[in-house]
Amino acid sequence: MSLNPNSIGDFLNIWHFFGDLMVFGDGSLGCGFKLSGKDISCVTDEEVSQFTRKLENMVTSLDEGLSFQFFYKLESNVLRKIEEHESLSSDCKINGYEKILNSRVDQFKKNSRDGHFFNPQVYFFLRGRPYTFKRKKLLQKEKDFTQVQEEDFKVHAEDFERSINQVESSLKDSFLFDDRLAKEDWFALLYEHFNLDRSEAHEAPKLKGPRVFSPSSLLNQMLLSDISLSKNYLEVGKYKFRTVSLKTLPDETYSGLINGLLGMSFHCWISQVAKVCNQSKEYNSLQLKRRVAHSMACGNSNVSDMESESKLGQIEGLLGELIDSSEKVVEVDLNVIVWGETERELEEKCDEVLRTFKKLNHSEALVETYAAFDSFIKAAPGLCLINRAKKMKSSNLSHLIPAFSYWRGNNKPSCLLPNRDNVLVSIDPFAPELPNWNGFIVGSSGSGKSFTINQMILMFIGDQQ
Repeated sequence: MSLNPNSIGDFLNIWHFFGDLMVFGDGSLGCGFKLSGKDISCVTDEEVSQFTRKLENMVTSLDEGLSFQFFYKLESNVLRKIEEHESLSSDCKINGYEKILNSRVDQFKKNSRDGHFFNPQVYFFLRGRPYTFKRKKLLQKEKDFTQVQEEDFKVHAEDFERSINQVESSLKDSFLFDDRLAKEDWFALLYEHFNLDRSEAHEAPKLKGPRVFSPSSLLNQMLLSDISLSKNYLEVGKYKFRTVSLKTLPDETYSGLINGLLGMSFHCWISQVAKVCNQSKEYNSLQLKRRVAHSMACGNSNVSDMESESKLGQIEGLLGELIDSSEKVVEVDLNVIVWGETERELEEKCDEVLRTFKKLNHSEALVETYAAFDSFIKAAPGLCLINRAKKMKSSNLSHLIPAFSYWRGNNKPSCLLPNRDNVLVSIDPFAPELPNWNGFIVGSSGSGKSFTINQMILMFIGDQQ
C-alpha cells in the first residue's frame, strides 16, 4: 500500500512556522533546541548522578500537559569539519605537502561518504498545550484549522514563551544548551526524516514562505517521497525502515543507563517523547489502587498476601513523593528507527537493537509491524507524539534521556583523529582554552604511539605554515 503526500500530511497535523516556532493544527506551539550532549566517558559516577538530577529537575519543573522530545541522530556526515581542516592547511608552502594533504582529505571524505564515521547530534523539542478554541455549536462541522484572533494567539504564544525560557535556563544549567533551532534547520530535520534517500544525494530545499500566486505549504515542501507499507517494513526510496519500541520497562534504573543504547555500530535515530500527566488525576488513581491493594493485603482470613503487601508499599511510597512534589508522573515513549537497503540488513540491525535493550536491566523491546507507520510518523523530530505510552516517575525518566554524546575536541580542527567509536575529534595543541600545552601518549608496545604522533605533527605543521 502506498500513501500520497497529502495523506501523510494528514497524520502530521503541521500548519506552518511562526518565526522559529512550529504551529500545529490543534493550536499548540513547538520550539526546538540544538544540544551539545554530555560526555561521560571520563567522569565519575557522582558527576553523572548530578547531571541526571539536573535533567530530573527540568522535568519536574514543567507544567502539566506539556510534551517534550529528545531526538538523538547518529549520522555520518562530517564533511564540514573535514573542509575546515582542509582550509587550514591549504596555504602550506612545504614542497610536496599538497599531495599529502589531498590524500588525507580524500580518505576522510571517502570514509564519511561510506558511513564509517559517526556524528551524534542531539536535539530537544518542546510542545505546548493545545489552544483552547471556542466551543462549537451543536451541529457545527469540525474544522482541522480553526481561525484564531491575532491578539488571542499572541497571548497564547507569550504563555508558551515562558515555558521555553524555563526550559532554556534548565538546559544551560546542565551545560547542554547550544542554540535555539532555527526554522530552516528544523525543516531540514523533517525533510531528512521523510526523504532520507533524497537528502543524501541533495541538500534539503530552501524553505519557502507562502506566496500569492503559488502557495506552497510546509507539508508540500517537506513530503517529496512516497511511503510504501508492508507488514515487515516501511519503504522510502531505496531504504527500508523499521521501528523498535520499548515495551517492558527496566527492573530498575540508574544514572546514565540509556548510554548503553547510544553506542550502536550503525547509524540510527532514537526518539524519546514524554508528556507531563495531570498529577491530581494520577494521585486519585493511585489512591484507588492503594485501597484495592490494602484490601487484598489484609485478606479475609487474617492471611496476608505478600505480593499485595509489596505493591501496597510501592504505591504508598510513590504517593508520598507526589505529595512532597519531589516526583511527577509522566508518560514516555522510546523508539529506535533503523534502515537498510536489504531486508537482511534490516533484520541484523533490529536484532542488535533488541539485544541492546535487554542489557538495560532486562528491559524488552519489540519490532513494530502493523503499527510501524504510526510509530515512524510520531517519532519525527518535533512532533512530540506518543505511540506506546508507559508511565513512570520523573527520576526514572531522567535515567533514560538520550542526552549523552562525545567530546568533539577543540574549535579549531588543526588535527583530525577518530576516537575508539569512529567519532572525529578536532585537536589544537595550542588552543587558548587548554590549561597546559604539554601532553603525553600512553600505550602498549606496537599500539601506534609513534605513528599517531607523526600524523599529528604533520597535520599541525600544515596548519602553521
